[in-house]
Amino acid sequence: MAVVDLAGQCKEGRPHGYGVCKFANTDVYTGMWEDGLRSGRGVCIYASGEKFDGLWSCNQPLENDYMLQATYN
Repeated sequence: MAVVDLAGQCKEGRPHGYGVCKFANTDVYTGMWEDGLRSGRGVCIYASGEKFDGLWSCNQPLENDYMLQATYN
């Protein structure tokens, strides 16, 4: 997934620590990173309007913490 904008902490040129990332498909992730991967507590608002707010590991949301919901305006 191509990154459009990244703001936050980095280590050796990769996101590490807290940061906000906007992707080319308009997904936005706000939360913790480890060595360039989403890891720890984070929120991703997807282009579809759905939102995951929970724990991540190796760039994937953890299913047992999966709270996916539609957010319509």
